[in-house]
Amino acid sequence: MKKYLVEFIGTFFLVFTVGMAVRSGAALAPLAIGSALMVMVYASGHVSGGHLNPAVTLAVWLRGKCDTRDVVPYWVAQLAAGAVAALLVTYLFGGRPAGPALHGTVHSPSSNFSSRSRWRGWCSTRPPPRVRPAIRSTASPSASPCSRARSPWAESPGGF
Repeated sequence: MKKYLVEFIGTFFLVFTVGMAVRSGAALAPLAIGSALMVMVYASGHVSGGHLNPAVTLAVWLRGKCDTRDVVPYWVAQLAAGAVAALLVTYLFGGRPAGPALHGTVHSPSSNFSSRSRWRGWCSTRPPPRVRPAIRSTASPSASPCSRARSPWAESPGGF
């Protein structure tokens, strides 16, 4: 029973930290979450194994390092702790949405290409500008099999 209580406490503080950090929009939320996880694993590891997550419990059980009779009670403790922590975070924030640092200011790489004008240069049918090679061949133009082609890239190095 002691290890299930330790899992409940550890999971509660982890989920509570995640909820508070994300909902507040703190810039150092990942540092707070990582620190809380580290502290909880070190504090509970010697008692319960410090799983603090149903997926970790499943992985440890699949490896054979957790008894089958402990899996379901661990899951119950972890899910209950997560639900209680989430309800407490929701209560403390009064149902308000997350802070502005998480909505509208973080740009993903795909948002850089949302404008049609930015795609215009990439999707045009014009060939790229021709770059003249620094070293010119001394062979006659008729020596190259590609010299008779009508492509704008016919005289490029390698004949591509």
